[in-house]
Amino acid sequence: MTEEKFIDITVDTEAADADDFEVHPKAILVDISGRDITRFNNVDKALGLTRPDEELTYERICAKVIPIDEARDRKVMESGFMDAFADILARAEEAQKRSLAIEEGDGDDEKK
Repeated sequence: MTEEKFIDITVDTEAADADDFEVHPKAILVDISGRDITRFNNVDKALGLTRPDEELTYERICAKVIPIDEARDRKVMESGFMDAFADILARAEEAQKRSLAIEEGDGDDEKK
Protein backbone atom coordinates (compact mmCIF):
# COMPACT_ATOMS: atom_id res chain seq x y z
CA MET A 1 0.00 0.00 0.00
CA THR A 2 1.33 3.40 -0.88
CA GLU A 3 1.57 6.23 1.62
CA GLU A 4 -0.94 8.25 -0.41
CA LYS A 5 -3.45 5.37 -0.33
CA PHE A 6 -2.98 4.99 3.44
CA ILE A 7 -3.63 8.71 3.96
CA ASP A 8 -6.75 8.54 1.77
CA ILE A 9 -8.07 5.58 3.74
CA THR A 10 -7.26 7.26 7.06
CA VAL A 11 -9.03 10.47 6.06
CA ASP A 12 -12.07 8.55 4.79
CA THR A 13 -12.22 6.40 7.92
CA GLU A 14 -12.00 9.35 10.28
CA ALA A 15 -14.68 11.14 8.30
CA ALA A 16 -17.10 8.24 8.74
CA ASP A 17 -19.83 8.90 11.26
CA ALA A 18 -19.80 6.57 14.27
CA ASP A 19 -23.54 6.04 13.76
CA ASP A 20 -22.77 4.36 10.44
CA PHE A 21 -21.61 1.27 12.32
CA GLU A 22 -23.94 -1.41 13.58
CA VAL A 23 -23.43 -4.34 15.90
CA HIS A 24 -23.12 -7.66 14.12
CA PRO A 25 -26.02 -9.98 15.05
CA LYS A 26 -23.59 -12.69 16.18
CA ALA A 27 -21.48 -10.30 18.27
CA ILE A 28 -20.97 -11.18 21.91
CA LEU A 29 -20.55 -8.40 24.46
CA VAL A 30 -17.81 -9.28 26.94
CA ASP A 31 -17.24 -7.52 30.25
CA ILE A 32 -13.48 -7.06 30.65
CA SER A 33 -13.67 -4.39 33.34
CA GLY A 34 -12.59 -6.72 36.12
CA ARG A 35 -8.95 -6.69 37.11
CA ASP A 36 -8.99 -10.31 38.11
CA ILE A 37 -9.40 -13.74 36.53
CA THR A 38 -13.05 -13.01 35.60
CA ARG A 39 -11.78 -10.85 32.76
CA PHE A 40 -10.07 -13.88 31.17
CA ASN A 41 -12.93 -16.23 32.06
CA ASN A 42 -15.40 -13.96 30.25
CA VAL A 43 -13.25 -13.78 27.10
CA ASP A 44 -12.64 -17.55 27.19
CA LYS A 45 -16.37 -18.20 27.50
CA ALA A 46 -17.26 -15.82 24.64
CA LEU A 47 -14.68 -17.45 22.36
CA GLY A 48 -15.50 -20.99 23.46
CA LEU A 49 -12.01 -21.57 24.83
CA THR A 50 -10.93 -23.80 27.66
CA ARG A 51 -7.87 -23.06 29.75
CA PRO A 52 -5.74 -26.15 30.36
CA ASP A 53 -4.69 -24.94 33.79
CA GLU A 54 -7.83 -24.00 35.71
CA GLU A 55 -5.66 -22.96 38.66
CA LEU A 56 -3.96 -20.24 36.62
CA THR A 57 -4.48 -16.96 38.45
CA TYR A 58 -4.76 -13.48 37.02
CA GLU A 59 -1.42 -12.60 38.60
CA ARG A 60 0.32 -15.63 37.05
CA ILE A 61 -1.12 -14.82 33.62
CA CYS A 62 0.02 -11.20 33.95
CA ALA A 63 3.47 -12.31 35.05
CA LYS A 64 3.79 -14.28 31.81
CA VAL A 65 2.12 -11.80 29.44
CA ILE A 66 3.49 -8.44 30.63
CA PRO A 67 7.17 -9.19 29.82
CA ILE A 68 6.17 -10.36 26.33
CA ASP A 69 4.05 -7.22 25.87
CA GLU A 70 6.84 -4.93 27.06
CA ALA A 71 9.40 -6.63 24.79
CA ARG A 72 7.07 -6.21 21.81
CA ASP A 73 6.57 -2.52 22.66
CA ARG A 74 10.34 -1.98 22.89
CA LYS A 75 10.89 -3.67 19.54
CA VAL A 76 8.22 -1.52 17.87
CA MET A 77 9.65 1.68 19.36
CA GLU A 78 13.23 0.77 18.37
CA SER A 79 12.16 -0.01 14.80
CA GLY A 80 11.12 3.59 14.16
CA PHE A 81 7.61 2.46 13.23
CA MET A 82 5.89 4.76 15.72
CA ASP A 83 7.75 7.83 14.45
CA ALA A 84 6.95 6.97 10.84
CA PHE A 85 3.33 6.24 11.71
CA ALA A 86 2.97 9.53 13.61
CA ASP A 87 4.40 11.35 10.59
CA ILE A 88 1.94 9.65 8.25
CA LEU A 89 -0.99 10.47 10.57
CA ALA A 90 0.13 14.11 10.74
CA ARG A 91 0.19 14.23 6.94
CA ALA A 92 -3.25 12.61 6.82
CA GLU A 93 -4.59 15.19 9.27
CA GLU A 94 -3.10 18.00 7.19
CA ALA A 95 -4.63 16.53 4.02
CA GLN A 96 -7.99 16.30 5.77
CA LYS A 97 -7.75 19.95 6.88
CA ARG A 98 -6.93 21.01 3.31
CA SER A 99 -9.87 18.99 2.01
CA LEU A 100 -12.24 20.57 4.52
CA ALA A 101 -10.92 24.04 3.72
CA ILE A 102 -11.57 23.48 0.02
CA GLU A 103 -15.10 22.18 0.74
CA GLU A 104 -15.82 25.26 2.87
CA GLY A 105 -14.50 27.58 0.19
CA ASP A 106 -11.45 28.63 2.22
CA GLY A 107 -9.03 26.81 -0.07
CA ASP A 108 -8.66 29.65 -2.56
CA ASP A 109 -6.31 31.55 -0.23
CA GLU A 110 -3.98 28.55 0.05
CA LYS A 111 -3.47 28.15 -3.71
CA LYS A 112 -0.33 29.87 -4.94
